[in-house]
Amino acid sequence: AAAAAAAAAAAPDAAYRDRLHIPPSDPLPPDGTTLRRLVEAHLRYVPFENLSLHGCRGDDEPPIPLSLPLLHDKILRRKRGGCCFELNGLLGHYLLELGYSVVKLVPCWIYAGPERGHSSSKRAKFRTRQTHAFLLARTPGGESFIVDVGLGEPPLHPLQYGTAMLGAVQRTPDGMQSRFVQEEREWADGDGRVRRCLRLEWWRTCRACFECGGNNRHDGRDADGDVSNYLQSLEKDAKLLRSKVERASRKTKAKPRPPFKVYSSSHSIREEAKSRLLMRCTKQRDNLDSTNDGHIVTAADVPIASEHEIRREICDMWAVLSSSEREVYKEIALAETADIKRAAESAEEKAKTAEASLAAAIRRESIESGSSCVSIHRCSEHCTGEGGWWEPRIQWDISDAPLKPTGVEQSFVEIRPLETFGDAASIIASEGSTFRSKIVICILTRSEKITLTGSNLRITSPRFPTCTSGQETNENVAWPLQTRKLLSSREDILSTLADRFGLDLEQLSGLECDDVGDSSSSPDECRLWEHL
Repeated sequence: AAAAAAAAAAAPDAAYRDRLHIPPSDPLPPDGTTLRRLVEAHLRYVPFENLSLHGCRGDDEPPIPLSLPLLHDKILRRKRGGCCFELNGLLGHYLLELGYSVVKLVPCWIYAGPERGHSSSKRAKFRTRQTHAFLLARTPGGESFIVDVGLGEPPLHPLQYGTAMLGAVQRTPDGMQSRFVQEEREWADGDGRVRRCLRLEWWRTCRACFECGGNNRHDGRDADGDVSNYLQSLEKDAKLLRSKVERASRKTKAKPRPPFKVYSSSHSIREEAKSRLLMRCTKQRDNLDSTNDGHIVTAADVPIASEHEIRREICDMWAVLSSSEREVYKEIALAETADIKRAAESAEEKAKTAEASLAAAIRRESIESGSSCVSIHRCSEHCTGEGGWWEPRIQWDISDAPLKPTGVEQSFVEIRPLETFGDAASIIASEGSTFRSKIVICILTRSEKITLTGSNLRITSPRFPTCTSGQETNENVAWPLQTRKLLSSREDILSTLADRFGLDLEQLSGLECDDVGDSSSSPDECRLWEHL
């Protein structure tokens, strides 16, 4: 019995080592070195993905499993990936098994902009609900680390955590620079709970500033002068037209308006309803004139029709329409849909023309300059003028992840098990959520990031600006270069998932690829998940 128990206890360790390509004989003491090794291997071999929301799961399997046996089966046995709750939850259990003294699963808010599902008209901000969770791990030696293998674009290594690290810049081997910042003010959430928060930020280098020697040129000019400005103008026009195409494309996917909605929103129908109400009120006023002794009823005595009364009158008018009359409004709705499609096609033609003009101008500039690659760089609106800016990533309540141990701390399995994150998991798995909108899968190493969103494959290498030698100057810095490829069929996607991400094709037999060949998945149009 003891031998069987020992074998059972060793099984998860053996399976995890196999998944992360760590030899069975290698020691894994519960310290910072082991944590760095585990996180880097995790990000390399276990993808951040949402394929379970697109047909790749069993009949009885939940979209996002939160129980330890199901996670062992999915990630370790079937060699799949998952989202933050799955990946960080399973790793948290393994860290406790390895002997880390405290492991907490910390709920947090994600910073969201247009590329993360927010409307382009809204400013970037933290989401209102805690739909992400990372790990706080403390070693027996007293060190504390923030660990995240389920963010999509996390630091390659765990970040040291504590009071001394507030504001300190931590650079990981992939080139990412991160820091912890304490929020200046407290605030109350929807439940009245007062929040004191910390946030994680990463440094975004402004290439336009860097290439101008650190001089921030907000007018868009750089060393190429008028030619560069001309290219920037063409690029701006092309992007504006492409954004119009995106809006028009979304409208074409909407269902035709119901006939009653067409009828009730018609200006002439509303005016007729108002006229009928006015006539009725006038008749009532005339009746009052004949019954009131000596009192003359004026216009002030006739109440103005409220919006509710107008709507009720329109409903009464609709109720007496014949079937043939209602059919007219159904045809109007269908005609509106056809007009929207024609407008989308027209916008697409204009956008393609603008993009062709931009491509031709870049080719001409390439020939004239003798360069095989012409880049257009403009100072970002977020740039502080110091070569870049700090962009928020996630935010959490300091009481959920204390900067230093307070008394006897308990791990998440004791105070907040993984199963208690079911509500947050259901939000990101719900219809209409950003996470569910299309296939998302990515892995990363020190040198590159491989991402598939929908049918758009992107390989970024290096991931961050990297100094090749000596002092950082524009000449010896390798800037991130992204190679993009639009996959044209379901077979191409399956082949990519197997070859690039190491997934078993048998596990992907039910994969739903509805957006293959859809223009919304093209590299130029795809803004969603652009941060990956």
